[in-house]
Amino acid sequence: MSKSAGSRDSSSSSTKNHADKFLDGLIPSGFNKGSCLSRYESYLYSKVSPYKPSPFLISKLRNYEDLHRRCGPHTRAYKRTMVHLNSFKSKVTTTTTTTTTRSCKYIVWKHVNGLGNRMVSIAATFLYAILTDRVLLVKFQDDMVGLFCEPFLNSSWLLPNGKEFPFSTDDNGKKDFETYDSVMKRDRKNNSKELLLPSVMHLKIEHTDDEHEMFFSCDHNQNLLHKVPILILRSDQYFVPSLFMGPSFGQELRKMFPNKETVFHHLGRYLFFPSNDVWGQIKRFYQAYLAKADEKIGIQSLGGLKPWVLYKLLDNNLPDSPCVQDVSMEPCYHIPPKLDCKEKPIDDDVGKAFPYMRRCVDYGSGVKLVNDLQ
Repeated sequence: MSKSAGSRDSSSSSTKNHADKFLDGLIPSGFNKGSCLSRYESYLYSKVSPYKPSPFLISKLRNYEDLHRRCGPHTRAYKRTMVHLNSFKSKVTTTTTTTTTRSCKYIVWKHVNGLGNRMVSIAATFLYAILTDRVLLVKFQDDMVGLFCEPFLNSSWLLPNGKEFPFSTDDNGKKDFETYDSVMKRDRKNNSKELLLPSVMHLKIEHTDDEHEMFFSCDHNQNLLHKVPILILRSDQYFVPSLFMGPSFGQELRKMFPNKETVFHHLGRYLFFPSNDVWGQIKRFYQAYLAKADEKIGIQSLGGLKPWVLYKLLDNNLPDSPCVQDVSMEPCYHIPPKLDCKEKPIDDDVGKAFPYMRRCVDYGSGVKLVNDLQ
C-alpha cells in the first residue's frame, strides 16, 4: 500500500518532463494523441517510476513493433500467410524449416477467468512473442472490447473475425488443429527426424489444468514449437518464471530485465492504457474523490511497489503477524513446472536451482521472480 499527499499532485504534474511522458523510452512517439488520451496523460497522475527500462528492452520493443506492423492483421504479409496455411493445410517436418522461419508467425491469446488473470497472462504471452519473433493477437470477449487502447503503433492486436482468420479457436469438441500435449507425446514415441508438425497448435497454461504444458520452455520443445506457424494459447497464468527457467531464453531475458522484479512493471505499463471512454470515467472519479484529498491510500498494481499480503485465518485464529510484505512486486506463477528440463524434480526451495526465484508468500506451490541478491 502507498500513501501520498493529494496537495502535491497539481504542482508535481507541472514539473513532469518529456522522459516521464514516454516512460523513459518504453513508449514510442508517433501515436495519435486523440486515439488514446491516457497514453499521454496518465503519467500526470502517478509518481515517476524509480525503475528505468533497459536499453536492450527498448530495442526489443522497437523491433517487435516493426514485426507487428509488417505481419499484423490486414497487412499483405498477414493475408498471404493465412491464404497459404488455409489452402494447403501444410504440415511442417522437424527438418523443413524454410517456410516457417521466413514468414510471419503468430501466437493467439484466448481469455479465461477474471480481468487480473487475463492481464498478467497477456503480458506473459507478449514477452513470449518477443522472444520467439511471433506476432501477438488477442481474442477478447465482449467485456474486454473497448477496455484498452491498441498498444502497437499503426497496427492492431485484435484477432480478425471470419475469413480473415480461417482457423477455429474453439478448444471444445471437434478441432481443426492439434494440441501441444498430443504433439509432444507423439514426439516422445517417434525417434524419427521426420516428425510432422501441424500448422496450428493449441496450448493451455491455466490454473485449473492439472497437466499443464510440461517442459514448455525447454530447448527441445521450443525447437519444435518454433516450426509451428500459429500457436493458440488459452491462459490465465503469469508464466514468465518458466521462461527464465528455460535455457534458450535465459541470457536474453537477463539483458532485457537486469532487475528481474520489473518484468510486469515494464510490460504492463507498455501494454495497458485505458481507452478514452474508460479514461474519462477514471478522471471523473479522480476529480470527484481523490484530487482534493490530503492523503491517498491505495494499491498500486503497476506502481513498482511490493504488495502487502494478508494471511488467511487458521482455524479462525489470527496469525501473530496478520500481514507481511511480499518478496517481490512480480505476480505469482501458480502452476510452475515440477520438473526441470533434465526431468529432475525441482526442490521446494526453488532458489537453490534458480537464485532469482522464490515461492509465493500467499501460494506455497507458486513461484515469482526476485532479484539475484535477495
